[in-house]
Amino acid sequence: MSFLIRRNRIWYLYEYQSRKLVGRTLKTEDKETAKEYQRKHDENNARKHLNLPLKDVSWKEFVDRYMTYSQANKAHESILRDTKTIQSYNQICPIEIVEEFNAENLERFKAARRENGLMASSINRDLNTLKNMGTKLAEWGYTLNNPVKNVKKVPMQASKVRFFDKKELALLLNKTSGVWREFVVMAINTGMRRGEILKLTWHDINMSERIISVPATKTYKLRLWGYL
Repeated sequence: MSFLIRRNRIWYLYEYQSRKLVGRTLKTEDKETAKEYQRKHDENNARKHLNLPLKDVSWKEFVDRYMTYSQANKAHESILRDTKTIQSYNQICPIEIVEEFNAENLERFKAARRENGLMASSINRDLNTLKNMGTKLAEWGYTLNNPVKNVKKVPMQASKVRFFDKKELALLLNKTSGVWREFVVMAINTGMRRGEILKLTWHDINMSERIISVPATKTYKLRLWGYL
């Protein structure tokens, strides 16, 4: 706790920091003004100690700011995912102020998503977004630390990679026809994902070099596939 001392008609605020007495001038002769500054100073220190938000802000106001950040820095698919994740969180854990965005509520959200039968990978993608929001709370000065930093992700079972053999590939090709067969052939020979194939344009295909460019990735990095 701090205390006030008046010197030469000016009020000063003193407090102990690491057992050392530290003081500062409040640049005011008015006692009530000095007491109000002291009250706010002590309240802010208490909120830091309890890791509570340092700014009074509604959850909606913070979400709006986060989505503005998301739209300026993320790919379209990531923006849509952020929007859906926040909508799901608001349905399961409706909160009014950022102080209520904490580890307990995030654990409740995680448990509800598991009860709804979502895959661990889907839940973890939601947690990535929400934990990143906690990081931004601290970065933007709303709280001293990320309040959901220590929430653990859902454990995922290690999956063994399995490749089709020649008989299976032949069976797959025999079961497809028309444009879908072209998609399957492209996927087999390049390893491209479904979304990458569907987004291709003729501009992305270099027939002379037998190369396909895939620019639309979430990391904004250009990838090149050799098309056999």
